[in-house]
Amino acid sequence: MSPRPVINVFLVEDDRRNSERIAQALSKCGMRTLRSRSTGLVFDAVRKCDVAIVSFVSPTEDHVAMVSAIRAVSGIPVLALIDNDRVRPQVDGHILASRGTEELAARIVEVVRRPSADAAPNGVVRAGDVVIDLKKRLVTVDGAEVRLTDTEFSVLAVIAGERGRLCDKDRLIAQALGRSTGEATAVLHVYISKIRKKIGRPSLIEQASGYRISGMT
Repeated sequence: MSPRPVINVFLVEDDRRNSERIAQALSKCGMRTLRSRSTGLVFDAVRKCDVAIVSFVSPTEDHVAMVSAIRAVSGIPVLALIDNDRVRPQVDGHILASRGTEELAARIVEVVRRPSADAAPNGVVRAGDVVIDLKKRLVTVDGAEVRLTDTEFSVLAVIAGERGRLCDKDRLIAQALGRSTGEATAVLHVYISKIRKKIGRPSLIEQASGYRISGMT
C-alpha cells in the first residue's frame, strides 16, 4: 500500500510561539506547514497547500483580509481557529483553540478528504427549487435568496457536500461546529431547525442516523 500524500497546511498565526507550536505538532502528524503573516505572500504559499488555517483567537481586520486573499487565489478549504463561539468568521469550518493540536490535525484531515464544492457541477447542489452554491456560500429558493448565518450555512454545506449520501452526525458536528458530540447534539438540532424554517422546505434535510439532502437533482 502506497503512503498517503503529505498534507500541506498554510498557517496564519500572529503569535510566533503559537505558530511554531502548531507547526511542530502538525509535523508529527505528517503534515507540512507554510507560515505567513502577510497577505502579499499568500499567492506563492497557498498554491502549494491543501488547506489553510487562520487564527481568530485575537481577531483583527488583517485576519479577515487574509481569508479574502486566500479565497481570491485558491479554492482550498479554510479553517478558523477560534477561542469562543462569539467569533464565527465566514470560512469552511471552525475549531476551538482549547481543543488542542491533535483535534486540529484530525479536523484538517477531515476537511481535506471530505467531498468538496468541486464534487458538484460548478459547486452547486440542487434539490427541487432549492439551490445551494457551496463556493459562493449562497442559498436560493425559487430564485429568492435565503439569508443564513455563517454557522447555519456551514451545517448545510457539510450535508450538501455529501451529494445525497448520509452525513454522519458526529462528523457534521465536528466539521461545522468544531465541537464534540456530547455537548453539541442539541445545538445541532437547533441549527437544523433554523435552516429548515428559513428555507421553508421542512423535508429538504432528512434525518435518520445522520442527515442528508433529499430530492437532489
